[in-house]
Amino acid sequence: MKLVILICLPLLVAAQESSLPPPVAQSQTQPMEGSWTFAFSFPIRVVGGSVTAIRQHMEQTGWASTTPYSCIFFCGGPYNYPRIRRSVSFDLEVGYRKAPRHGYFIGFGVPEVAEITGRTPGGTYLYLKSRLLYGSVRWAWYSRNSRFINSIGPALLVSRDAESVGPGIGSSHTQVCPGVQLSSQFRFIDRRTWLLAFKAYFRTGLSATTQTYEKQELTFSPTGSTTRSVQLPGRKLPLTHANIGLQIGLKYR
Repeated sequence: MKLVILICLPLLVAAQESSLPPPVAQSQTQPMEGSWTFAFSFPIRVVGGSVTAIRQHMEQTGWASTTPYSCIFFCGGPYNYPRIRRSVSFDLEVGYRKAPRHGYFIGFGVPEVAEITGRTPGGTYLYLKSRLLYGSVRWAWYSRNSRFINSIGPALLVSRDAESVGPGIGSSHTQVCPGVQLSSQFRFIDRRTWLLAFKAYFRTGLSATTQTYEKQELTFSPTGSTTRSVQLPGRKLPLTHANIGLQIGLKYR
C-alpha cells in the first residue's frame, strides 16, 4: 500500500497544481532556461529494497529468534531478530533546465545502507551489511509555476552485501542490474540561488542474486552436543524500492 501511494504521488500533486497559490517571491526568482542545479537529497524513509528482502529471507530460514531480558553488566532486551540498523544515506543530483517546461537530471548516490543481524534459536549470529547504490539519467518536466518537477529515465541499481563481523568479513557480493527511476519534487522554497524541496523516488529493476552465507551452530542435548549448518541461501533479491526525503541545493546560471 505504501508503494502505491508513493508511485501515485506525482499524479496527485500535479492534479492540485492549479489550486495552489503562486510561490513566495516567485516573480523575482522565476527560473529561466539554461540554468543548473546541484542538490543533495537525504532519504527520510525507504520502503522495499534489498534490505527488507534479506530480513524476510532470514525469517524464513531460521535466523529469527528473541533474546530474553538480561542484567549481567547492563540491563537490556528482550531483542527480536532479525534486527536492522540503518546508516546515513544520500544522493547527489545535477539538473539542467533547457527550457521553461523541461530539462534533464543526472543522479547517483546510496539510498540505503544497513546492517542486518540474524540470530538462530540456538544463539548463532549472522551479521550482514547491505548497501544499495544507483545512477540514473532522467528527462524532467516543470509545472507552470516551477514548484512541481517530475522526471523519469533509465537507471542502474547496484546491490552489495557482505558479512560485517566474523570469518567471512572479507567476502562480498556485488551485482549491477538495469532499471528505471521515477521521481517527483515539490520546491516549497525556491530562491534565485538556492532551493529546499520535498522529494519522492521510485526505482525498480531486475532482481539481484546474493551469495549463500553459512554458520555452524553447536547445540546441546542430554546425550551430548551436535553441530549443524545454518544457511542463508542465495536468492533473488528484489531491488524495487521507494523513498521520500528532503533536498537542498544551489542554483547557477
